[in-house]
Amino acid sequence: MVTNVLAQEGEAGKVTFSDLGSSEPAILVGNPFYRLKSLRWGVKKLFSNDFGLKKAILNEKAAEVKKVFSLNSRDESLSLKVLLEYQKIVMLYRLELANILKKGTLEDNRDVFAQILAHIRLFDEIEGTYLVNDAKVVLFDIQEQLVQSFELLVSKAIGLKNLDGVLNDLIGEDVIENVRYWEVLDSVYGFLDDEGLLSFMILNYSQDLQEKIKAEISFLDDEDRLGLENVLVDLVGTGRWVSSE
Repeated sequence: MVTNVLAQEGEAGKVTFSDLGSSEPAILVGNPFYRLKSLRWGVKKLFSNDFGLKKAILNEKAAEVKKVFSLNSRDESLSLKVLLEYQKIVMLYRLELANILKKGTLEDNRDVFAQILAHIRLFDEIEGTYLVNDAKVVLFDIQEQLVQSFELLVSKAIGLKNLDGVLNDLIGEDVIENVRYWEVLDSVYGFLDDEGLLSFMILNYSQDLQEKIKAEISFLDDEDRLGLENVLVDLVGTGRWVSSE
């Protein structure tokens, strides 16, 4: 199935607030009430060791990043502030995830897997926007932290033998969505050890997915294929798919 490409013009491939496991935030960094919002999360963390709470906080921070960049992507100060807010939380998230996986007590590992990929997808979008100086450094660290979380989860909870199956559960019939998943996996691959087994498996899966997508596109009639190709050129993110052609 191909999503209505005309309806997606300018919005194609964007991660949604729902994908990020959060609602659209009303209070953003820079708002006088943002400090109270952060204090609310801080109080909850003091009285909870629940990993679900840390997931919720990370999701909300991701939603803040999405909204700030959709409204003020060229505001260098605000962009840096919201990235720094996320960076603090994702570091704590990764450390807590490692601690939980060391104990072997993570039950919702597939949900966490989908969460991490959605966040990697968001920051691939951000990488394709206007970023300068310190923001680029912070973004790189965020992406690295997320991929490290991905590695931890796959090696300690999902299992390499189950990786293809878990990824298959995320791949649907929408060509544009599948292109974005391919781009996310390509981003992940770029942060992995070239000689590691996980890197090899991600590369193989990505190549198979790429061939599947190309086959689906080849079956489109000329009008739909041209419309899709125009959307792919303007797809959010870093343009990995188009540059791979």
